[in-house]
Amino acid sequence: MLAEDVTAIVGLMVAFLAVTASSVSGEAFWDPLGSIVIGIMLCSVGLFLAWITHGLIIGESATAEDELRALQLAREVTGVERVTQLLTMHLGPDVVVLAMKVAFGRTLTVRQVEEVTNQVEAAIRAAMPHMRKIFIEADSSGDMRGIR
Repeated sequence: MLAEDVTAIVGLMVAFLAVTASSVSGEAFWDPLGSIVIGIMLCSVGLFLAWITHGLIIGESATAEDELRALQLAREVTGVERVTQLLTMHLGPDVVVLAMKVAFGRTLTVRQVEEVTNQVEAAIRAAMPHMRKIFIEADSSGDMRGIR
């Protein structure tokens, strides 16, 4: 990542300047001062990166827009009566897990449910390639968790 590389280069420059200043001036305090500055930089960058990625660390959900789009795409497939539950979770910046419970048409056979499931997955993957892991379960009486 850019922040890590820039910090490493700046840290090397600070270390070089601190060692040079100690050597030229004969004052020993420049070297430990450089170490303290480098330590503060590393802590600051670490906190900054943790702040940026905290959602990924705790398993943040996809955006409301992404969840709504996935719901719309699933509902548009013939054979889907309704989505009864939805759960999303980021595994990385561009990898999202999508789990849904779907009420299928009551007259569909098992083979037809499988085909409809594959159509839902294909529609979502085509429109939202970051939804890499999609799990669909047949459930006509879900509690509507995650449905907005």
